[in-house]
Amino acid sequence: MRGNGDRGLRVEREGSFGRTWVQPLVGTQATVFLSPKLRAFARADLGGWGLSGARDLSGNAQVGLGYAVGNNTDLNVSWRYLGIDYDNGASSRASGYTSYQNGVEVGLKFFF
Repeated sequence: MRGNGDRGLRVEREGSFGRTWVQPLVGTQATVFLSPKLRAFARADLGGWGLSGARDLSGNAQVGLGYAVGNNTDLNVSWRYLGIDYDNGASSRASGYTSYQNGVEVGLKFFF
């Protein structure tokens, strides 16, 4: 789309699927009940594979324990890793970023 603004400013827009956050995602999870109220869990996913950019990969992994506080509530303590590596390759200057985070996560989970 091209046009001139009210003050003579030139406006240009360009569309491309190469600049999207839509990406394939594959994941899995497992739960092992250690007692009626205590469970161990693990989950992971991996996405990207270059669909939305020249370099496009994201991953998430979590391992932890959950304790049933009631019939529909769990208290979770886990370690979580999250990483993303993205570059859309649209220009010669830097057009992406890389970020990795990990640490302890405490959560309250409600079942409906």
